[in-house]
Amino acid sequence: MNITMTNVQQNRVPHSSERHARIDNSARASGRVLVALTLAACLCGPMNSRARGQTYVRPSGSFSPNADVVLRPFRLVESAIVADRLNNRIIINAGTYKEAFIADKPCILESSFDGAVTIGDLSAEATTTLKIATLNTHLFGDLIVSDGTWHDETRAVHIGEICAASDWDVVAFQEIWDDDLFFGYDGQPGIWPISGFPDDDHGTLLDCVGCINSGLAIMSRLNIDYFGQRFFSACDGNPCELPDCLSAKGWLEARMFKDGFHIAIFNSHTQAGNDSDEAVARLFQVVCMLLRALELRDEFPEITIVIVGDLNIRGESDEYMSYVNLFLGDYPLIEELYGIFVAAAVELAFEDRLEELAGFWDGARNVPGFDEAEHYTNSSENLLSLCFDEDTFDARLDYVITIPPQDGSATVIPVAVKVFPFRSENLTGECSEGDYDPLTSNEKSDHWAVEAELKFYRN
Repeated sequence: MNITMTNVQQNRVPHSSERHARIDNSARASGRVLVALTLAACLCGPMNSRARGQTYVRPSGSFSPNADVVLRPFRLVESAIVADRLNNRIIINAGTYKEAFIADKPCILESSFDGAVTIGDLSAEATTTLKIATLNTHLFGDLIVSDGTWHDETRAVHIGEICAASDWDVVAFQEIWDDDLFFGYDGQPGIWPISGFPDDDHGTLLDCVGCINSGLAIMSRLNIDYFGQRFFSACDGNPCELPDCLSAKGWLEARMFKDGFHIAIFNSHTQAGNDSDEAVARLFQVVCMLLRALELRDEFPEITIVIVGDLNIRGESDEYMSYVNLFLGDYPLIEELYGIFVAAAVELAFEDRLEELAGFWDGARNVPGFDEAEHYTNSSENLLSLCFDEDTFDARLDYVITIPPQDGSATVIPVAVKVFPFRSENLTGECSEGDYDPLTSNEKSDHWAVEAELKFYRN
């Protein structure tokens, strides 16, 4: 088997020297190769290093890759190299890895025996980049009477201004409960008109007494050629007896094209809370979205689906790991956390399509150098969050999940996924909680946003 590498550079200081070596753009290696600094080939590492384990890479990757776990391979070779802390062998499955990177640590790359590996070939018939942001705004306005308001009208203006100055193609919002703050009202501008984004929509109401709208909104610099809203209350197995069910919880679905690439955005806000019934509701809501994603892929095999929003799943927790297991088709942890009947219902819902979930990935966990603390979107360092809830905890609650085309017509690479705090000028006001008298803060929400850049290649 061979490995071909282009657009890959090695930075390495061997022993006490300060030499610098570039990996040759046409270098090839056959089978297992351990390359010294002086070789212009595809692997880097000391000649006498010994692999202590194996880290795996395959073109489809996995939802949440992890070094040393064969069932959780990486999507990107660079991510595997960065995550490997034990000088493992990086076992790479056959395929083309469209990435360019600098390898700045000792590493051993080894092709598996299922075909050729090409790393760094960035050529394609067509390419484009999608930039997207997702933010839980905590904008109650006049629709919800509570202590949770804090300069909502002014914060909406500032959020719109931040979006206007951005280079995002799409922005997804949660918790704009008063849609006047999105569209504008009585001469007061809202987020959307201030942003200058040409296309948009906001979720509507459920047909029930006392219900409010979804709080969800999407705005786009790309033309939205389909917009729909789906309710969790219509999902099979979704219990709707919780307080959150008074809102039109579900997701907005927007479909669009960019440079010939067909893209769907699912914007959602799932059940909050950590009690068992809330966790079960949240699980069925995620399952419902995934089933819709599979259905949409059947209808449009060429479409890339991006699920974004406040999913209320604490990243890297036991609950998060149950979703990791779900994407692996492994149910013991789901059964342990939710019970045998819930696990059986989830398995039945997917029938024989569970293996298709293996190619779905959590964006933050698939870019190089994931650090949990750098991805907290719910943070005790956010003073506005403490203003609403003095018991604010540190957690990753907001996500960008990418689902590639069913027909393999495009390769989608996560270039960057990171936290983006919405901040501008200071505001001063009273808080419902916390020891502030009063609070002055430049934060525009109690959540920090997630922004992502995805690179598309036509296969």
